[in-house]
Amino acid sequence: MLEEFVGAAEAAVTTKHPKRIENRLIALTCGDGNYAMRVKRSTKNTMQRNISFLFFFFLCLVIFFGWQTYRFYQWNFPDTAVLRSQFPVVVYKGKDESADIELQKKKPASWIFLHEIPSQVQGAVLVSEDWAFFDHKGYDPKQIEQAIKEDLAHGKFKRGASTLTQQVVKNVFLDKDKTLWRKVKEFFLAVRLERNVSKRRILEVYFNIAEWGEGVYGIRAAAQTYFKKHPSQLTAKEGAFLAMLLPSPKRYSQSYRAKQLTRYAARTIQNILRNMARAGYITEEEKLLQVQTPLSFESAALKAPEGLEPEPDPDDQPEDVPEGSSRLRGADDTEDNDTGLQKAWPPSEE
Repeated sequence: MLEEFVGAAEAAVTTKHPKRIENRLIALTCGDGNYAMRVKRSTKNTMQRNISFLFFFFLCLVIFFGWQTYRFYQWNFPDTAVLRSQFPVVVYKGKDESADIELQKKKPASWIFLHEIPSQVQGAVLVSEDWAFFDHKGYDPKQIEQAIKEDLAHGKFKRGASTLTQQVVKNVFLDKDKTLWRKVKEFFLAVRLERNVSKRRILEVYFNIAEWGEGVYGIRAAAQTYFKKHPSQLTAKEGAFLAMLLPSPKRYSQSYRAKQLTRYAARTIQNILRNMARAGYITEEEKLLQVQTPLSFESAALKAPEGLEPEPDPDDQPEDVPEGSSRLRGADDTEDNDTGLQKAWPPSEE
């Protein structure tokens, strides 16, 4: 066929009838089986295969990066909704290791429901640690603003400004590293937790995982360790004492070990009781009575003179207390703080 095609091409050059030779060339080109059509179809099939391969390749890339993104998101931003039905349990590993928290579906024997904790004890923690808890959405913009100013002024992380929600997130879902990335995760997870879990449940979780001393985790253990009673029997002053411990439980529990309150502890407890009265958790009369009543582990000789509150020592604050510590929010006698503390009163229904 090739020889015949070459001969026809040579004839096309010398013949006087080029049209006839052109027709012959077309016939030879097409042949009996539509050669041109087969070439066209083959080219089309090759293009379709290439397009299919590229589509499959990009689909694999999308799936791969999508899966990696999902794994990254799940690892760094876990599902906070699990706290609606599961219970975080603190696993104490000794003085030299950080405690771990495990989630379990069955309620542990040590778990205390929020309604079992007196409102006065709840109030002591709220006015000390996060007075705007029932008002914010997981973070406190004012405290964040103040913390940023202080951190920039000192050139380091000096103040955390964490709400109770952020503390729950940090302890249950995150590691303990003090990094900017952890703070970012803490912020977003706190917002998500507030959307997925009720305020009262978050507060309940906090009371059950908070550290109150060396190896003392949860309000049940704290009440038993310091006062030999069930949490439901705690008084306002006992709640204020426990709230005083929260920023540095191991250090501040020295009052219990010494069987008497340090001047700093007495001053802080007095401030907490005063703020509880201003926030409506206790009356002024109850505040005076609680100030004058020694804790069960105190010596009777340390009781304040009747009708008088112990005079705080302004120079008695320990060196390791962060400036602007959250537990001292509202401790001064300003009108702004009095207004803010009113927000700490928890509603009966979420």
